[in-house]
Amino acid sequence: NKFSTYASWWIRQAITRAILDKTRTIRLPVHFLELRSQFFKAFYSLLKELGREPTPSKFPR
Repeated sequence: NKFSTYASWWIRQAITRAILDKTRTIRLPVHFLELRSQFFKAFYSLLKELGREPTPSKFPR
């Protein structure tokens, strides 16, 4: 049971990375796409919380 949980996490990660790596016309590094995803999650969370677009000073560095 523990192995299947562990294996499924790695399989899911490999599929997600392959999709990110192969679906664009211009290849971007996967770590950049993951960072971009984190940025947009934070942006939309702050947008919802503040009720307006956040200023750059609201983002952690």
